[in-house]
Order: sequence, then C-alpha cells, then structure tokens
Amino acid sequence: MESLFGLSISAESVEAVELLYDDPSLTLTAIGEWKRSAGTDLASLGERLVSFIHANGVSARRVTVGLDTSLLIVHTFPVDPGLSREEWQQHAQWELSQLVPSLPQSEYITDVFPLEQKGSPLSQSVLSVSLRREDIRALRQAIKEAGLVLAGVDGAHFCAETMFLERCLEPPEGRALLVCVKKQRIEWSLLEHSTLMHYASRRAESPDAIVEELLAALEAQRPVHRMVLYGPHVTRELQEHMQRATPVPVQVLDPFQALSVPSDLPLVQHFAATSYRFAAAVGAALRNAGES
Repeated sequence: MESLFGLSISAESVEAVELLYDDPSLTLTAIGEWKRSAGTDLASLGERLVSFIHANGVSARRVTVGLDTSLLIVHTFPVDPGLSREEWQQHAQWELSQLVPSLPQSEYITDVFPLEQKGSPLSQSVLSVSLRREDIRALRQAIKEAGLVLAGVDGAHFCAETMFLERCLEPPEGRALLVCVKKQRIEWSLLEHSTLMHYASRRAESPDAIVEELLAALEAQRPVHRMVLYGPHVTRELQEHMQRATPVPVQVLDPFQALSVPSDLPLVQHFAATSYRFAAAVGAALRNAGES
C-alpha cells in the first residue's frame, strides 16, 4: 500500500486529495479545498499546505501538481511529421516567442506532445505546454516547506484526463469530449479510446455561450459518443441545458465513484455534492501510483 497526494491549483483555488492505493483499490483518506487570493504567487502555498497536512494526518511524502492553464501557456500548432522531437521542441520555442515576445524563451520550461493525426499524412499537430521557471521554483519551494517532494507537474486538465481514462467506471470507449468548465472559459479535449486527438480552450462568459461553443466542438469533431463535464463552474442546470441542445449523452464526471470514500472523513459529505471539482486533484494523485 502507498499514499498518493495530488493538488490542483488555479488562480481561484486549490484542491487537495490524499488516496491510499492498494492495487487496484483506492481509498480517499484526506480532502480539502481553499481559495487563493488574487495576485498571490505559488510560493505562498507552503503555509496553507502545512496546515492541511497536519489537520488531516497526511502521510504521503510525494505530491503531483496539476496547474490550471491560467498559470501555463498551452498551444497547438501544425508541424511537418518528418521532423524529429527535438525539432518540434525548437518549433515550440519559436511559437512561444511569438506568443510572449516580452520574455526570453529561457524563462520557460516547454514540453511537446504529438496529437493523434487522422487524414493527411503530410501534416501533424503538436500540443505545447510551457511553464515559467520562476513559477516552478516558487512551487518547488512551497512543496519543500511542507516537507514534501515534488514528483511532477502537469496541466490540471491533463491530470483530469488521467482520472477519466484510468478510473472512469464506464470504459472510455469511442470518442469522448472531456470538458472543464471554468469562470468565463471552457477547456476541452477529444479522446478516442485512450488517445488525445485534439485540445482547445475557448472564452465563454455565460451558460448560453458555453453551450454554443460546445455545440460547435461537437460539430467540428464528430462523431462524438459522449460529453463529460467537470470543473469548478459545472452545474446540474448547465448539464441539463447542454443535454437539451444535443442528442449526445452529457455526463458529469464524479471522481468519487472510482474511490472508497469513508463516511466519517472530515468534510467529505460537503465535498461530495461537488466532487467534479476534484477530478484534476485525483488524477494528479494517480500519477504517483506505483512510483514509490
């Protein structure tokens, strides 16, 4: 058995979970959420994290962090499929210099991932994820202050993908649109079985705008066999609104369904009503499974 610790961090809040992993079972052993003040940097996370660890008796010593895209630069672009991964990386650095010309490329850590390509063999799309070195230093320091080791960092949405693909009770067969609903923005990825096909982020300032953007995504990416919503601004009303607009099944991702959840765990009943807020934190914790 091992303890897994995951955090999901956005500009608005932090979600934290600890899981006890006894392959293949998972038990929720600690859960929490707190707000982040506007303008605070990642270094300020340490004190609040220490309080959470002490209050909940967290025993894990490694943590994986999912960062919201407001703290990252996520970009997709086409490349020649004949290029090497090193050349993709160089292309990504050039793209970054166009997006953020005010900062030198050396101030960012960038990784690239191929998206599954169907159609012309002459084109290939690549997903680029960039994080400021200043932010990773601040995050690493905060984690160290809490007595933890930073095991990994990724985009929070991609951590939620891990939860969906590895622990969804209904196997992710066919083509699914996984959608994070945030304040005035949606972020979605198209998954075919376990493969990332496409990624996008769109501004959407109202429920009607969200539905309009998602209907456009369904049309552009068809066929889509189901849509799965999660994130801090999901509501049952939004799910019902979306379901009225499309014949595609619209579900809400509940990470607690994949876990054993003790009824006497502090605050668990409170958080169970909005468990979809914790999909990225659970997915981040799962990244540690089998690593200790």
